[in-house]
Amino acid sequence: MQGPVHPQVKAFASWIRAWGKLKLALICQLLFVLCAALLSACYGLVIGSSVDWALIKGALVVSCIFGPLFIAFLFYLVLHLDAALSYLEDSAHQERLLNEGMQDNIRQLNFEIEERKKAFQAKRRAIDELRKEIAERKKAQIELEEQSLLIRSIVDSSPDLFYYRDETGRFASCNKMFELIMGKTASELIGHYPADIYTEDSAQSAILTEYEVSMQPSELTLDVQFVKDDGQVLWFEMRKVPFYDRHGRYIGLLGFGRDITSRKLAEQALEKAYQDKGKFIATLSHELRTPLNGIVGLSRRLLESKLSKQQHGWANTIFSSAETLGNIFNDIIDLDKIDRQDLDIVYQSVPVRQFINDIANFAELLCQQKGLQFTLQCDGPMDINLKLDPTRLRQVLWNLLNNAVKFTASGDITLRCHLDTGSGSLHFSVQDTGIGIAGEELERIFDMYYKSNDGRRLSIMGSGIGLSVSRALVEAMQGTIAVDSVVGQGSCFSVTLPAEQLAQEQPQTIDCPEL
Repeated sequence: MQGPVHPQVKAFASWIRAWGKLKLALICQLLFVLCAALLSACYGLVIGSSVDWALIKGALVVSCIFGPLFIAFLFYLVLHLDAALSYLEDSAHQERLLNEGMQDNIRQLNFEIEERKKAFQAKRRAIDELRKEIAERKKAQIELEEQSLLIRSIVDSSPDLFYYRDETGRFASCNKMFELIMGKTASELIGHYPADIYTEDSAQSAILTEYEVSMQPSELTLDVQFVKDDGQVLWFEMRKVPFYDRHGRYIGLLGFGRDITSRKLAEQALEKAYQDKGKFIATLSHELRTPLNGIVGLSRRLLESKLSKQQHGWANTIFSSAETLGNIFNDIIDLDKIDRQDLDIVYQSVPVRQFINDIANFAELLCQQKGLQFTLQCDGPMDINLKLDPTRLRQVLWNLLNNAVKFTASGDITLRCHLDTGSGSLHFSVQDTGIGIAGEELERIFDMYYKSNDGRRLSIMGSGIGLSVSRALVEAMQGTIAVDSVVGQGSCFSVTLPAEQLAQEQPQTIDCPEL
């Protein structure tokens, strides 16, 4: 059975399961009857030189009677042989698994033996290390005083000031930098309260953030200004840390101070540069938008005039480039507002149907310029007014529609709008049949200046900031934005916003016509 019969039995058994016993039995019975009839006819021609119909009828009767019995026995035999072969194969597989398990156990036992050997060797090494540590402790006791002197030297040479006050509030220790800043030596400071040496309005008292005697033992970090006698202004980052013994009892206060004058000056310069940047962006936008509007307007007029095919292509390139540059200006201005947290969300009473129709007209114009089919689908009551920021929402939808048209060479663009009155939310989705976005790119598609690494998207003009601005605008309106995409099949950007109904005029559920 392990020879050439084995695959034949398997194949016949698979036919029985695939075709079914009844269907395959009928086919076999038909073949059996045909073969009986053919053999009886051939026998009659060979023996009697004529077709013996009686013989053929007898063969047909015999095949009809004994054929089902033979086929049933054959099916029973094949299925049982197949089950036996499967059992033998499973047994062989289990035997192989058992052998592999025994080999793994042997390897694990050998590994444990090796680990025990290593543990014994490690124990011996630990004993040797313990003996060595005892000898080194004796040596460490001798070096302790030298290390204390070294630590003191390090503290004194530090450019940061340091002081220590005991649990009563008196100075207990300080370094050379603290003496220089406070204008007193360590002998004049140690053992005294700050109030015994400095007045509360003195420049030195600003360094002592816990000037009062009855100070609270709490951790504190703050920036303080120190004015020297010659009028020079210094800034220190002062940090005080309460110090406790091993029993948790408060025993003193550690004070640290770092000169951050250069950092403060840099922060002030950065703040001024930040303000200058906002003014520069506003001025740049104003100065460049005027000539840019002229380019957009004249190029649109040129496209409407009679031009040759080449001239029309040139004019269309000028129009698209100027329009893209204008969108980039808008994104840069919004980015600056977002960065300065100066993005205003102005809610108004917005008629939903009129708003969607305006967006649809814009989208249809974009699609016509590229030969794409635009479809609008609305679900829910549209003839109502909602509390929305139409300018920001329009900017987000225009950005998504522009991207959809930009990355779609052929096919259609679909804008869907759904108002869920139950949850009080307004849903928009922009779906295209474009090049799509790879799965590993979806998490970063809304990042600032991010552009996909595939050559298809990099070859298309874009600044990489439009989706980031859209996400910031949607989040500022307390909404969410998401994307779902398949490479080669297109993308679908979804926006969900809270929708508060302000007024309603004859509410009814009417689907918007598809454009």
